[in-house]
Amino acid sequence: MAPSRKLLVISLLALAAFVATAGLTPPRTNDLFIHLTTGRLILEECRVPRVDRYSFTRAGERYVAHEWLAATFYALGERAAGTAGVIAASKLLPAMAILAALIAAFWASGADRAIALAVAVPAFALSRNRMTQDRPELFAIALLLAVIWLLLRDRRRAEEGRPDRVVFWAIPISALWANLHASFPLGVAAVLTFAAAEWADAVLGARDARARRVRTAGVTGGLVAAALLATLSPRAFAIPAALAFAAVALLFAADGAAPLFETRRLPGRKRPLRLLLLAAAMSGAVILNPRFAEIYLFPFEFTARLNTVTRYISEWQPLLGASAVSESLEASLYLVWLATWAAALALAAARGSLGRLELALLLVFGILPLRHARWLTVFALATAPALAVTLTRAREAAREGAPAAPVRRAVASALGLAGLAALCGCAYLNWRGRPDLAFTAAVSAGGVCAAAAAALAAWPRSSPRIGMGIAGAACAGLTALALAHGIPGVRGRRFEPGFQLRDLGRVTGRLASSVDSVAFMRRHAVSGRLLTQYDWAGYAIHQLWPEVRVFLDSRSEVYGDELLSLLLEMREQPEVTRRALREHQVDLVLVGYRSHPLPDRLSFNAGILDVVEDDPAWGLLYVDDGAALYARRDAARTHPLPPSLDGLRPRQLMPEALSSPDPALEAVLRRASDRAPRSSILRFALASLLHARGADADARRELESAWAANPRQAAAPLLAAELAAASGDHEEARRWYQRTLEAAPGWAAVRRRLRSLPR
Repeated sequence: MAPSRKLLVISLLALAAFVATAGLTPPRTNDLFIHLTTGRLILEECRVPRVDRYSFTRAGERYVAHEWLAATFYALGERAAGTAGVIAASKLLPAMAILAALIAAFWASGADRAIALAVAVPAFALSRNRMTQDRPELFAIALLLAVIWLLLRDRRRAEEGRPDRVVFWAIPISALWANLHASFPLGVAAVLTFAAAEWADAVLGARDARARRVRTAGVTGGLVAAALLATLSPRAFAIPAALAFAAVALLFAADGAAPLFETRRLPGRKRPLRLLLLAAAMSGAVILNPRFAEIYLFPFEFTARLNTVTRYISEWQPLLGASAVSESLEASLYLVWLATWAAALALAAARGSLGRLELALLLVFGILPLRHARWLTVFALATAPALAVTLTRAREAAREGAPAAPVRRAVASALGLAGLAALCGCAYLNWRGRPDLAFTAAVSAGGVCAAAAAALAAWPRSSPRIGMGIAGAACAGLTALALAHGIPGVRGRRFEPGFQLRDLGRVTGRLASSVDSVAFMRRHAVSGRLLTQYDWAGYAIHQLWPEVRVFLDSRSEVYGDELLSLLLEMREQPEVTRRALREHQVDLVLVGYRSHPLPDRLSFNAGILDVVEDDPAWGLLYVDDGAALYARRDAARTHPLPPSLDGLRPRQLMPEALSSPDPALEAVLRRASDRAPRSSILRFALASLLHARGADADARRELESAWAANPRQAAAPLLAAELAAASGDHEEARRWYQRTLEAAPGWAAVRRRLRSLPR
């Protein structure tokens, strides 16, 4: 095997390992557990559910299980191998399918292999956080890339004069897609984009008077379209879409003075019509699903009706306005991606080798994240082959010595300045966020690989081995870092890769706070109508249904804006909570609260907790570091409830409230600790009471247990440090203060106390 071939194989293996780390993370999304329950029902009843059966607020109403095939696949994985099977079915296999489809698209496009590998690293770095989520959307991304691969293969065969019919495999792909996820219109949009690009190549590629008139009409139409989008949706499209269409219009206008686009005329004037027929056939194949023609309207109904979802859930907000995205790795890598695209367009424009298809793909899929931030992964992966092709053509044109006219140099300079502005924005986001090691490494590796791809295009005599080596080393480094420190997501949160899970009780992300409380409910056969959080309900359904039915879960299309808005109001307004609990006859309340030593962090779900804490009709059954379970005492139940933890108010477990001996509260805390052995805040509160009555030795043992149960809870090590300092054991105090800073790195008062300890 030649050295370059060996390096290519090694780099591809490193890329596969890099992608696999995202597919080996524990379950972390609420939707997964609803899919598992739905898949279990399909396997047991051999039919797809058509009405809601999981809630008591919408029971019997229409439910479009548009992801039923993915849910069945997940349930089969759970039956075959438990949690490992779920992880493989929901993340690992789709991630590998995405990788295979993207590599096939790179190869079909004719992109330089070194450039393609260097482009793949930032594309997957931008997508890896999404790939850690257990969503059928991953299957949709793989199918979209498969459709793009077929279209690129067909286009390349047409250029070579040997067209085939492989592209028509997109029709069964569309039928499969409609049963896996409701984003099937993206496949049709990809085909229409290729058809428009081929029409533009046929019409705008000419340089006669008629072509100039068509080009002028195209420029005018682009500006009109930008104005219409700005009018229809100012929040999502006003400035970004107007700038995008204006930039395209200016490019076509400049092309009239000095050709920026390559002359590319495919044989056969009927090819755009052929692709239009393919798009129509794909749309017709969508009807092959359990809901038949009803599935056509579902994606548009879903996005049009859910104003509350788009207002409060960050992934459904526009990218430039999503707070969670602006705090995440994706924001920085998105700017790296835009900077790379700007560099590629600048290099191609300078040599007159811009491709209309590549520009069309950038425009069509680039608008999606401006509408909803969740489409960021689709934008990166769908445009990665186009980016690699643009850089490859710029490299080939530079090798041939294509001259750069003054207009071309001006256009290239403008695009280069846009890329520089994006890089400056990326640097600012990283400086402002003060990210951790894994965060910084991911952004740096993506930026270095993107720069390597641009450098290969700018210096055509450079060796391709440089790009392959940089891409392979970056993938290997990020894989090792993921295994050692986890995969960075939102700032301050990492996801640990690994298959070492015994059951679905081990989850990550926001779901982790609900796991022990749901296990308690299952252990004691607690049943009834449950009010819980939007992102906890799916797990409760999977573990407790049908004995427990929920008020609302993450199937927003079932509940609509009314119930979700009501839940959001309940979190802040006790009167709304009191009325809703009475009208909907709620029996159980499971909500989160913030157990933190700073009082200004204790407002989470205050409206709900204020009601159930003060009403004697409700009793506290369970509490731990993040969740509190209350039950209505007078509700009719098949099984008796465990005794209530009367006298315990979770939000009052503060140092100032535990400064005097209280035997009754101490006894209740011991019972609560027995029910929640992994709770740190309960042991901290118990230690505070022990210290108040002088039992410091017992208090220190409880604090050791508290820190072992939850090292990220700062209250227990802070109290242990103060006890050690008061007893004169400065080394022990120093150790506990350092543990406190590990849990709360920005705590200035603790740093001052640590510095004040004598050496």
